[in-house]
Amino acid sequence: MTKRVLLIKMSSLGDIVHTFPALTDAQKALPGIQFDWVVEAPFKDLPKLHPAVNQVIVNPRLAINKNRFSLTSLQLYQEFKQKIQSTHYDAVIENQYVNKGAKVAKLAKGIKHGLTANSAHDACIAKVFDHAHYVSRSLHAIDRSRKLLALSLGYDTAFKEHTTDLDNALDYGLDLSHIELDEHNQRWQQQTGEYLVFCQATTWATKHLPIKMWIELLEKAKQAGLPVLLPWVGDKEQAQVSAMIQQAQWGEILPAQSLEQWAKLLAGARGIIGVDTGLTHLAAALNKPTLCLFGPTNPNLTAAKGRRAKTLWLNLACSPCMQTHCPREGGQVCFSQMNVDEVWGELNARH
Repeated sequence: MTKRVLLIKMSSLGDIVHTFPALTDAQKALPGIQFDWVVEAPFKDLPKLHPAVNQVIVNPRLAINKNRFSLTSLQLYQEFKQKIQSTHYDAVIENQYVNKGAKVAKLAKGIKHGLTANSAHDACIAKVFDHAHYVSRSLHAIDRSRKLLALSLGYDTAFKEHTTDLDNALDYGLDLSHIELDEHNQRWQQQTGEYLVFCQATTWATKHLPIKMWIELLEKAKQAGLPVLLPWVGDKEQAQVSAMIQQAQWGEILPAQSLEQWAKLLAGARGIIGVDTGLTHLAAALNKPTLCLFGPTNPNLTAAKGRRAKTLWLNLACSPCMQTHCPREGGQVCFSQMNVDEVWGELNARH
């Protein structure tokens, strides 16, 4: 009999990518297992990249929050609740570790699993679960998900046996064979392995690489004759990327893309340079030559992991500060002290 599991991991892009190896573990330990995965709308295409995912259930929380007391919001909530409760699951696993995930778990039918009060981000959620499991907060995000699913589904011994060498044992299990590039992007298929992607888009101000460094990296790519694609999010960043391209006289900015399209474009790239952002982690998951540049965040917890990925981080006295705004009077140094030649060399060393 097929085991049906509801997995609750709704955001962010990088966090969702970090969850994929746990599904692969579950497939190996419990052949035929199927997951229904609850995500927020911006990430609805991502879980479909893993063959263990049966269906994606979109949590309309973001749409509801825009107009909480409207009739439309009430209808969205009722439809979501009905969808969640249409299946009695063998296990419901809250893998978000916070209140918004626990609220979804509470709606679902099935034995509920999550973290203990002293290992979740929101301690109060532990009371929602039938089984609360302790998973150390000092583990990398990938290992936290792998450990939680192993404990929840009863194959903890198998988990221990398969994680002696994290980078080499990692199997994200992603399948992009069903994705076709749209007409705007099909020309890149003829250049597979001959272009780069620079992932500069991120949420925190402190995680942004200085524009000057991106321009210098674009110039390096120009000298090597390697086209560069640059993702963007929002009008402000689109304008910034366009200005960088104009100054370097190199690079290309594409129209807004779905995550499926970006996954396919990343899979065809020669290499990827990016900051600590979701697309960079997705590139690492696709086993592409990936260089992830860390500044204020902690690589011990969220470094890009993959057989051809490397995280570059300057272990300064002030880092990782985990601050969204740099508290230093002289400004951010965790990136400004990086050497562009070293960054470029490290990317080439990934091949």
